[in-house]
Amino acid sequence: MDTVVEYDIGCFPELAVSGPVLMADDERLVFSFNATRLAADGHHREDAGRAVVRVPSCLTFKFGHPNDEARPGHPLYARGFVGTAVYEVLGSSWAAEQARQNRVKFPDFDLLSLGIRHFLFAFHESTLEVLCRGLEVSMSAEPLSAEISRMRSWL
Repeated sequence: MDTVVEYDIGCFPELAVSGPVLMADDERLVFSFNATRLAADGHHREDAGRAVVRVPSCLTFKFGHPNDEARPGHPLYARGFVGTAVYEVLGSSWAAEQARQNRVKFPDFDLLSLGIRHFLFAFHESTLEVLCRGLEVSMSAEPLSAEISRMRSWL
């Protein structure tokens, strides 16, 4: 279980100041972060503005530690979660745990049949893990205050 693979959303969290901002309700999560993309040389990163990620079918999420320095203490570190990037966790033990918990009341509950996936966003000072059906990613050059207003209106 728990195979971590890098997941391409068209950008990466910025290495020094990722600056994630999150908003959520019972079923949706939206967040934004400072983003970079690969430069034309294919090796270096350049500024890409802010990424805005909408998660319309968010089952659950975890946000906080570890930061980049403590990342080796994360249980998925030895399984491919190593740098500031975006990942998908295949065969997620966290999704399996959520399914087990829900089967107490709903014996036929099956997350896989719902298309639930486990994504992991490694920021500079924090980590975000999300169980959801998918992500909707867009890029913005708007000031953070404008993005926050737009995020709030989506919820």
